[in-house]
Amino acid sequence: MMKIVVEKRMLHILLIPLFLFFINIESPARACTLWGSAGEFSVDSSTIIAKNRDWKPDSLTVVKKAQKKDGYRYFGIFGEENGKSTGLKAGVNETGLSLVSATASSIPKKERKYPGKKFSINTLILSKFDSVDAVLKEREIFSRYKPCFFMIGDKHKIAVIEVAPGGKISVKETENGILYHTNHYFAKTEFEKNNKKKSTSSKIRLKRLSALLDSREKPLSMQDFIKISLDRNDGADNSIWRTGSTPKKSRTLATFIVEIPKTGPTKVFIRTADPGKERTEYRFILDDDFWNRES
Repeated sequence: MMKIVVEKRMLHILLIPLFLFFINIESPARACTLWGSAGEFSVDSSTIIAKNRDWKPDSLTVVKKAQKKDGYRYFGIFGEENGKSTGLKAGVNETGLSLVSATASSIPKKERKYPGKKFSINTLILSKFDSVDAVLKEREIFSRYKPCFFMIGDKHKIAVIEVAPGGKISVKETENGILYHTNHYFAKTEFEKNNKKKSTSSKIRLKRLSALLDSREKPLSMQDFIKISLDRNDGADNSIWRTGSTPKKSRTLATFIVEIPKTGPTKVFIRTADPGKERTEYRFILDDDFWNRES
């Protein structure tokens, strides 16, 4: 079962000169790749969600647990630049709700503005909500965020949320299927008009991801997701796992994969690839002992 819902919440009037719609600018390489499966498409009808985090090579990945006051505990990967945190990039909370996000790099950076006051939506969602339905019931939260893409999942379903300029939202959800996203708008809605940059890498990764997910035998397992995350079919700058064609080019810095079973604890796979360091892989079982440990 899959459904698409498009909502419009104009928080302010966004004036864009007509000629900007015809600008054909190459999209920057800073981006991410998201994919997930649910229902009979996953082993044991679990939910599996993944993100390859791509960014500039001076950003580090920190793996840790965190908690906001009076909120759920959550665990994931955080960015760090020059010793300062750049926030949660992908995570899952103690109820089994997971969230990953990707930059809307098909929009010029200067136009990816918050409609209102800045806030950390990733930590807000993981600290406050316990299910996809609970998040979507209060989806106006996304209307207050800058243009961006999200995938959320729990043991019952997965959903992709596209946030467009002006607080517009597109939601695609499924209890039994596969969803994926890269860094340009491709919901079959008026959102596609926001793609002002060529987004070459995003489109190549999307096409490759679709082919890999379609061709693999179902149901999919976490191991299938791990293999997909390392795919280098399209070169240093356009593959799902990117290495960067020059030392300054963006590359894949981390992989985050979460498996949320119908019963039992959530499982997490993390791979980090900090610049100048060997790739490191971690596996976690998020049982009561994990959440109750101090470290």
